[in-house]
Amino acid sequence: MKLNSFVKRATATMIIAGAITTCIAAAPPTGLASAKAEAEANIAPQQTKPIFVYFNSMQLTTSDTTAIIKDGNLLLPLGLLGGIPGASFSFDTASQTIYASYDTHKGSLRIGEQSGTVDGHSMTFAGKAVLLNKRIYVPARFAVAAIGGTILWDAKYRIASIFGSQYVTANGKGGQYRLDGTTGALYFKMKGQQQKLIGKSIAKLNLGYIPMATMSVISIGKDSELITISHIHGEPLINDEEYTLFVRNGVIVHQMQAHYWQFSPRNIVTAGDLAVMTDGRNVQLVNGDAQIVRRYSLPELAGLAGGAATFDIESVHSDFLLFRSTEGWLYIADFKSGKTTTLYQTFKLDPKQLAPFYDGITFKEQDGNKLYFEVASNMDGHHEILSYGIGGA
Repeated sequence: MKLNSFVKRATATMIIAGAITTCIAAAPPTGLASAKAEAEANIAPQQTKPIFVYFNSMQLTTSDTTAIIKDGNLLLPLGLLGGIPGASFSFDTASQTIYASYDTHKGSLRIGEQSGTVDGHSMTFAGKAVLLNKRIYVPARFAVAAIGGTILWDAKYRIASIFGSQYVTANGKGGQYRLDGTTGALYFKMKGQQQKLIGKSIAKLNLGYIPMATMSVISIGKDSELITISHIHGEPLINDEEYTLFVRNGVIVHQMQAHYWQFSPRNIVTAGDLAVMTDGRNVQLVNGDAQIVRRYSLPELAGLAGGAATFDIESVHSDFLLFRSTEGWLYIADFKSGKTTTLYQTFKLDPKQLAPFYDGITFKEQDGNKLYFEVASNMDGHHEILSYGIGGA
């Protein structure tokens, strides 16, 4: 069951209130994808300033575990990395090797070397693991790769923000779907077993807002499921990404993303036994065999082809389609009559009773060729039920 958009935003506000947000204004040092010359030019004046390190918005830096920049590379002390919840960083004296593990990820790197292993694969890093003042430092890129994460660097404030795997989950048939919001990787985990990678999805979420994302799963036929991910982000939480992933027999077959700005979509996910998928401008209906049985262009139906309008999908039937623009107008595409109109015009409502960016019209039910809508006046709060006849009925 998807959360009401207002509930989602209220919950998101509470979560983000405690989060640390940073301005990613400049390129990171070498090893974090910047030019080495630029980094070295800034080492002298910046080295006296402390470097702050965060993991999933939680500060890791302490006075005893300070990160450093050496030879243009950001190095993190082993003691600091040990503060990452769920991670294990250790040093084997005999082999002079650093070992790391986090969730399903593992890595190793020897002191003085640039090449190590991550998840069984050899990787080379710009910096080396070193022993300085009786402390072990490792390249930031190794630490991040070893936990399957990402890193952002704010040169102005000298802040390194590390993001480890952050999962959005929901139960499906026989197990749990797990989306790694930092990478878009979709996994499936059965009880008592290791999670299995299904594939890379387009749902790579906005770092810092992943804990606010929600996921729901619904069965489509015998072997298929539709996964919906809702992701609110930005300040003050005015962006809403809606992802739909169609999975059949453990494979992502179809996926779409709809972006909404300052708009709370009411997208439906099924129409009878069909999955409903939209990118805000197009809608496709998919059956249990993963076949697209119908596809519509919403701007064309609304007579707005060539414009930038986006829409949600509020009801789908073989005879009609109800969709709302981000300006708040509810449209009906009547396939029997071949016409598409805004319902406030069809009902001849007084524009003065319409709220800004919302026409107050809500679809209630269908009875044969009659559709019933509740209309709320923005002037006096009066509610009434009006009907629409499909095909002029």
